[in-house]
Amino acid sequence: MNRLHTIHSTIPGTAHVVKFLTPFARGLCATLALAFASQASAQIYVTESNLDRVGTYSYSTGAAINANFISEPDGPIGMILAGKSLYVGGFRNGTVSTYNSGTGAMISDSLISTPSNGPWSLTAYGTDLFISLGNQDQIGRYNATTGAAVGAPILLAEFDNPQGLAIVGDSLLVGIYGNVARYNILTGVFDASPLISGLGIPQALAVSGTTLYVADAGLGRVGTYDAITGAVINENFITGLASPQSLALDGSDLYVGVSGAKLSLGAVGKYDAASGAVINAGFITGLDGPTAIIVVPEPSSALLILSGAALLGLRRRRAGSQATKI
Repeated sequence: MNRLHTIHSTIPGTAHVVKFLTPFARGLCATLALAFASQASAQIYVTESNLDRVGTYSYSTGAAINANFISEPDGPIGMILAGKSLYVGGFRNGTVSTYNSGTGAMISDSLISTPSNGPWSLTAYGTDLFISLGNQDQIGRYNATTGAAVGAPILLAEFDNPQGLAIVGDSLLVGIYGNVARYNILTGVFDASPLISGLGIPQALAVSGTTLYVADAGLGRVGTYDAITGAVINENFITGLASPQSLALDGSDLYVGVSGAKLSLGAVGKYDAASGAVINAGFITGLDGPTAIIVVPEPSSALLILSGAALLGLRRRRAGSQATKI
């Protein structure tokens, strides 16, 4: 018969749950606890392109944690988080640098050097990064570990100034002046016609399920579209925005970065991702060019799984005790 032991949880508030478990449940809980502990703290990263910095802000209140978390980038525009590394594109120097997401310390000053200024948007596809290079009407593909170019740049001869990017399956969606184009990554061919047309400046794209959110800086709105067919869901999903430049999704919340009517009047607003209803239009304020947002939520899902594993272990213990009595 297996001996049952009391173990200590590394997650606050769960010690009453993680005890008297079977060896199976103890091992699973310990694994989940370590995974939980290694996650980054809940916070929001925001680039400010006009102030050459990346700031961190409270996930729950939007208050500044460190507005100068990273201060080296030369016009930071695009940004993506991979593991514990922040990839930040410098618009003016044409490079992508990497930083420790926990400390802000630089890892690589110029991991990726693009053939032109303006790495606007970054998006991940497997172990690679696609980067929009608006000044040259092209998109680069690079290995996220080595920074090496993967193949030749994708040329957009018939399009103008690629900006927002998003991955849907094996398709790369590209925001260009007036349209969203679709590029088949496997075949290396753009669709003959735009996926979505009639736009102003689709500066940022975000996808949740089959819904594509488009931040249209030219028309001051966020629209929603079918990510597969391009059909309009609600082109006026959120309106009255002052040049929306960035988007981020976190569960049922949609974050929108706007530049504001004047410098330092930029903000990140928080909206209901299903209805577009305002939650807090000034969730983060006093920004100057919030061109990229990354939201790192509370790792509550690990806690729920851990509690479930503990309950499973308790049920198995009780079932075993009852069987022994019979």
